[in-house]
Amino acid sequence: MSFTNVPSSSFAVRIRLLITNGSAFVLTFPASVTWLAGIKPTFKVSGVDEVELLTKDGGTTWYATLRNLRPGLIYQNQGLSTASTVDVSVASFSLPAGTLAVNGQALRLTAYGNAVTQNATPTIKFGATAVANLVVTAGNAFSFVIHVVRTGATTQVSGAVEGQATPTATMAVVRTTPAETLANAITIDFRGLVVAGGTLNYDAVMVEYLAVA
Repeated sequence: MSFTNVPSSSFAVRIRLLITNGSAFVLTFPASVTWLAGIKPTFKVSGVDEVELLTKDGGTTWYATLRNLRPGLIYQNQGLSTASTVDVSVASFSLPAGTLAVNGQALRLTAYGNAVTQNATPTIKFGATAVANLVVTAGNAFSFVIHVVRTGATTQVSGAVEGQATPTATMAVVRTTPAETLANAITIDFRGLVVAGGTLNYDAVMVEYLAVA
């Protein structure tokens, strides 16, 4: 890829580039391109990515940003359940590589549901790390709100408030430190198990992207 007929440094130039199936090809950006996230993003094998490029020095330096994601809801699901007596995935979302590109950027993971007939154990994983889990007694509801904050390219801090949504429930604050390489796609997994004869319901699960300015 190269740029021609770039206006002089008297002008600021902005280009929005749509890339289709970017990972299906060898796409090389010139050395003049600086990724503001600090890493070149991994493009979709099948689908469209939007890249914004800006120069203010006649093309000597192009500042590039992957513009696919905006702050807000990026995944939701509802009406999920399992009767498995071993821990299984109920729903999952693949967070694109490089989404948390700047320290301080974060995700908010929310889930709520209930345990029917028997005790159940809902769990949420960020990559290989469980960022929330709880034993929910039969007949009770539960809710999770978890924040995962980037503190480095391979380090995050996760803080969660978790508990059963009943007057007698004890709420617990959980802090973990997942060590996932954010230049790779990360699987966010809503999981669970239940004692034989019961059902674990996830009434709703959500992933929200929280960006810094």
